[in-house]
Amino acid sequence: VGYKIILLKGLSINTVYELMAESLVFAEFGISNRDRTPREAAILGCVVFTSNKGSAFYAEDVPIPDYYKMNQSILNYRIIGKRILHAAKNYNDCISNFNEYRNVIKEEKKTFSTRIKSIFDLILN
Repeated sequence: VGYKIILLKGLSINTVYELMAESLVFAEFGISNRDRTPREAAILGCVVFTSNKGSAFYAEDVPIPDYYKMNQSILNYRIIGKRILHAAKNYNDCISNFNEYRNVIKEEKKTFSTRIKSIFDLILN
């Protein structure tokens, strides 16, 4: 089975959604800041790879196993490629590593007000 790498830059939101819905793996190695795109990819059933920089460094912000958080250095391209290929070939095993992440994302709307209040409590006290 062959795999195809698709760059999402410049595509419409609908096209990105359709591609994610039929994809096995999503990889985005920029500096993460609880970015919406990896979260949407996870909800749509993708194994997600992110950088280990920015908020992705913190498990409470991006609760995925460290195996899927990588330094995007050119020195790591072989390792990144091997891990992505492994995830595609072993999708049924790897996707279960994202159950917690998907649950956190689904609960965020319910917990948003509480999280905001706790942030202001920390700032004001």
